[in-house]
Amino acid sequence: FQYASSLQSIDVSDWNLSALTNATGMFNGCTALQSVTMPTAATTASGQSFYGSGIRNIYVEPDNASLVSRNGLLFDRSDHLMAYPPARGELAATVSGPLAGVNAYAFYQIPRLTSIYIDNPKPDGAVATLATNGIVAADDCDISIYINDGSYDGSLYNDYKEEASWETFDGA
Repeated sequence: FQYASSLQSIDVSDWNLSALTNATGMFNGCTALQSVTMPTAATTASGQSFYGSGIRNIYVEPDNASLVSRNGLLFDRSDHLMAYPPARGELAATVSGPLAGVNAYAFYQIPRLTSIYIDNPKPDGAVATLATNGIVAADDCDISIYINDGSYDGSLYNDYKEEASWETFDGA
């Protein structure tokens, strides 16, 4: 589907995508496409799958055993953020828990994005994991990350940098 700029909608719910091993760029350049529903057989995707598209919401068929949509964001069933839609136009993104981690390329070149708020990532108070390349800033953006760890005082990302899974994030 890459660069199908006039594609406005697509229903892949009946497609067997179980053999698809690399969805990178699948909807890249589909600027008129505003949402997509991941089929029952889909097991993975990342922000790279939707880069450069008009997608504002990612939905998942309810009987999908691997993926789930929450507030239009794509998660796996273990509460790892798989993909944040690129065309929401937000300066600040909020990801509400539970959140076990942010997978590679979950935030991939989101235009205009300058802040990410992670609200109460894990119910047990443990720090969520951040994969290498979990956040890849657009060329002209620096991104600040804020975490509400459940204490309701909104801890800064730097409070978490001592945890092994979080690294200092410099932005673009």
